[in-house]
Amino acid sequence: METRMPPPSGKYRPPAAPDPTPSSSGPRRLLARFPVVLGAAAGLALAAVALVILLLAHPAPSLTQKPPPDAAARAICASLRAQSYTALYTELTPHLRGLGTQDQFSASQRQVDSVQGAVTTCAFSVGHVAASSADVTFHITRARAGALTGQAGLAFDGSTWQLDTYDTSVL
Repeated sequence: METRMPPPSGKYRPPAAPDPTPSSSGPRRLLARFPVVLGAAAGLALAAVALVILLLAHPAPSLTQKPPPDAAARAICASLRAQSYTALYTELTPHLRGLGTQDQFSASQRQVDSVQGAVTTCAFSVGHVAASSADVTFHITRARAGALTGQAGLAFDGSTWQLDTYDTSVL
């Protein structure tokens, strides 16, 4: 005897097999988004190029980057050789300028010139350089006193080096 199965009641149906042909909505959806993706990629690339150009044109200042003290020492030598004591006064730190007027400073320098002679040659060597100070040795030849060597200290004020201490018997 054979028993037949009753027809399915409709409550349970096995899952349908997937369609072997891909749905046409997937590729169309990708093609519809392509201009947006392409525009975003182009915008990012343009921003990266602009950033590189900006950084090359205007590099960020380094916190440790500062001018060497040589330029200030060279200016001090030039002022001494030219007997330009007004210019030399501007090379002093505010602390030293506060000790006397420009006229008083110029008079003291002329007095050294009258006793030891005018500066005929001036050279320097930079010694130890720290974050805000530098040691400089000046080698000066004066008309009467001959070759003299004196120490000086330069101070860095954040933008320039200035004369902060000096050997008054030489400079």
